[in-house]
Amino acid sequence: MPNMISDAKNLSVGLLKVPIDKAIESSAEQPKQIHYLNQAQRVELPEHHENAPLWNVPTNLIEALNSPLCMSLMPVAQRLFLWSFIYGVCPKRYLEIGTAAGGSAMIVNSAIQELGFHDFQGICVDPKFDTSPEVRQILNSNFKFFEEISSLAVMKQAVQQVGGLFDVVLVDGDHTYDYALADIILAIPFVSPGGYILVDDAGYFQVRDAIQYAVERFNLIDAGFMCRHITPMEKVHETPTAGIWKGESAFMSGLHILRKPL
Repeated sequence: MPNMISDAKNLSVGLLKVPIDKAIESSAEQPKQIHYLNQAQRVELPEHHENAPLWNVPTNLIEALNSPLCMSLMPVAQRLFLWSFIYGVCPKRYLEIGTAAGGSAMIVNSAIQELGFHDFQGICVDPKFDTSPEVRQILNSNFKFFEEISSLAVMKQAVQQVGGLFDVVLVDGDHTYDYALADIILAIPFVSPGGYILVDDAGYFQVRDAIQYAVERFNLIDAGFMCRHITPMEKVHETPTAGIWKGESAFMSGLHILRKPL
């Protein structure tokens, strides 16, 4: 028996090393739309060698994680996740609702720069930006700023500005249940099929339940609570003493991902 197990392991390793050099005809049922997923944004990498771009650890990554300009209120795990998500998904059109000092936009911008995209378009929506002149100067090349409360009119204007639906939307506005839910619902028609809605501060109970309602009612794919590092806020946020959230401790941070079906 031990020899058989060893032989099986060796066989599986050997099979994994065989390069794919031909297309093998399938026996399983095919999808209804064979080439549909080819519509997704992709990046072709150069052949691998020691200094090949997009193969080695990105030079902007550590700077984006540690720079005071990128800190915002996100824990390092969330900053790392957001940077890696943008770097991997390769969006060409990005929108965020709730920018404040611009930390998340700076992280997104860093990943886009590392990808080398020159046709990326970002939109920041906030009723009152708190971005420093330095942050605004860095972001101006890739982002437009709408200093308004999120609304249908603003979303229509944003889509017209970038010339199409958004690949990724980050929702980080008012964290009360009604407003968080409204921002998620507002984003749905303006996200491209297969696109993503990232909801920040999903660790907060009102945002958490807004996400749940949207998943139950709006045919969104729940991709999960992907970044679960949350920060306690009891010192500055009261614990409800009545109502449906009675006794719930306040936590912020955390990133939940929703996906619009293809």
